[in-house]
Amino acid sequence: MHRPRWGVALVSVSLVAAAAAVASGEAASAAARGHTAADPAAFASSFEPDDPQPTWTDTVDRDAGGNPRSSGVDGNLVVGMPGSLRSHVIAIAVNTQPNANENGNNLNDGDPATKWLADTPTSWAQYTLDAPATVVKYALTSANDAPERDPRDWTLEGSADGTAWTTVDTRNGVTFDQRFQTRTFDVAAPASFKIYRLNITGHPSGNLTQLADLELADANTTTPPPGDMQSRIGKGPASSPTAKAGVGYSGLKAFQISGRHLAEGRAYSYNKVFDVDLTVTGDTQLSYLVFPEFKQPGHLRRGRPGLHGRDLPVRPQGRGPARHRGEPGCAGSVEDALHRTVEQPGIADRRGRGRQNH
Repeated sequence: MHRPRWGVALVSVSLVAAAAAVASGEAASAAARGHTAADPAAFASSFEPDDPQPTWTDTVDRDAGGNPRSSGVDGNLVVGMPGSLRSHVIAIAVNTQPNANENGNNLNDGDPATKWLADTPTSWAQYTLDAPATVVKYALTSANDAPERDPRDWTLEGSADGTAWTTVDTRNGVTFDQRFQTRTFDVAAPASFKIYRLNITGHPSGNLTQLADLELADANTTTPPPGDMQSRIGKGPASSPTAKAGVGYSGLKAFQISGRHLAEGRAYSYNKVFDVDLTVTGDTQLSYLVFPEFKQPGHLRRGRPGLHGRDLPVRPQGRGPARHRGEPGCAGSVEDALHRTVEQPGIADRRGRGRQNH
């Protein structure tokens, strides 16, 4: 009996579609800005603000009959505990973050390998939500090292305006037995607030406090209905075996393709990304870099250098599609991370497509 695969896969992509002459040197640098001196029609984007931006966001392509070209992929990702409010956090503030790489934003990224570090005896971290919510549970995840920095004593407080605070839960003498351990707590006095603050008043020893994740959850544990695969600009992978977290290829942005496999068997989604109009010749190439990110256990079982950087020809109609296939054998594996097909002889496909195919 086969069990459905529920792994969540996210892929960050940096895309260059241009003639082979733009593969190196000054021409490649210019390509990152969307054009080259040698070939004004060349196209490239690393998705930074000055680069060409996607024409479509989270948009599944449709066939000639108007039917969506997608099956078995759910883009409504639910990561974290039931009722998680992670996606509703719109601002994060902390009392201090002396190390720029160990800042408050790491608390809400769902990645225990990153952390927030504070160099004060007492400290606080604050979440602002997009709308008031009644938090009934919350979870803390211990960081990678130095257990003496773990929060031990704290209060969870709520506020409507960030000035007047109400204590909704108090904990003393809490211990974390392992690194990367997540402990979940019930809120003693739930009430509706837009702003929540974890006020840490004690830890085992020293003057440093650290925490990998802070997650809030309400009582709404209803699983959202399946939605289209996501294809949008993001901040780069939060956790990747091949890339630095939170950055793209040439800056701070990357294109994110994400979804989950609903059941056994084939699953796929063709998403429209860019509307381009390029002349295709025998030397035309499509190049892209892929940074896989897996939100659940089941990383790639065997690596292949070509998964993370690839040059391949874009072929005119009649010669077959140009595609890149990732490595199988993982939860939420990405077999077709990005797909481009030429639909008219001599003209590049006007609809850039991202494809996830398990």
